[in-house]
Amino acid sequence: MEIVNSILATVRFELSRVMTAQRMSVAVIMTLFPPTMIYILESTGTLVAPEFIICLFCGMICLLSLLLWSTSNVYAELEGKSWTFVTSRPFGRWSILFGKYLIGFCLSFLIAWIALSLCMLVAADTPFLTEEQPISATAQRYNQMILEANAMAESGIGEDIGQDNGQDNGQDNGQDNAEATSPPMLPETPLTTGSDDEQTEGISRFMIWAYLSTLLFLASMVYSAIFSFLGVIIQRRAMAFAVGYFGIVEILFALIPAIIGKVSMSYHMFQLLFRWVGYIIPDEGEREFLQMYGQMHPSIHLAAIFGMTLLMLGLAAFIIRTREYITLEDSQV
Repeated sequence: MEIVNSILATVRFELSRVMTAQRMSVAVIMTLFPPTMIYILESTGTLVAPEFIICLFCGMICLLSLLLWSTSNVYAELEGKSWTFVTSRPFGRWSILFGKYLIGFCLSFLIAWIALSLCMLVAADTPFLTEEQPISATAQRYNQMILEANAMAESGIGEDIGQDNGQDNGQDNGQDNAEATSPPMLPETPLTTGSDDEQTEGISRFMIWAYLSTLLFLASMVYSAIFSFLGVIIQRRAMAFAVGYFGIVEILFALIPAIIGKVSMSYHMFQLLFRWVGYIIPDEGEREFLQMYGQMHPSIHLAAIFGMTLLMLGLAAFIIRTREYITLEDSQV
């Protein structure tokens, strides 16, 4: 119970430091940047894939806020010459670690979530790629695919192959080969029947907002833990190392369709996004994406995200408890 009170005291103190005009103005600017960009793109008619653009801007804002508030957990105390006082308090080191982790996590999620909500309001009149729509349009595309497939089946492709084989092995074998090699006929029934008001595809816009909010919550949670860990092991240049980590592990590694790609949390985030919302990239590479990266149950991705969060916080707690840091006074001696 004493450690909880110590962590809450750190949270209250850090909140008082955040509630300054300078830091609040930075938070407001970051919050208003995504909806402003969405409004500009919508006004110019270039907002092609709203889900993708909103995820890109809100994710970028979430990352920037995490870099500001989650990487300086130890160095801020060393620079402020308060580290000696912190270490003299009961559970002082852990209170600094977990208190600043909670501040970075909550502030980053709050900024990104408000920005997401404003973006959804700005793009209210723009159709989304994965938003529910009358299924008649899908039925028309499906029926067109059926007609094309049946036309190919009736074009005599299999018969030509069968005739060639029949000249060598006999007419009966040629007919069997023709039946085996001809494409199967697809049913000529439409995808669905009924009125457009009764049947739809996709998900509602509210569910898109809810799923994206959940992903921002998970991203803020796990990346705040990772950046806090980097701030514990690398004090002076933790922000630079955090940027390097994100560029190498979370972007480059995530693009590799192998086991190493599953180390990055962005891989699991995008898999959850694909499973919950749909394929939001404005191209037709959904089938190629599934072939390269596969698809697992969402519980596996959630377990990986929560497991990484606990691992990073556990390692950071162990290191900050056992490591001796050099203060500015000691370095000048």
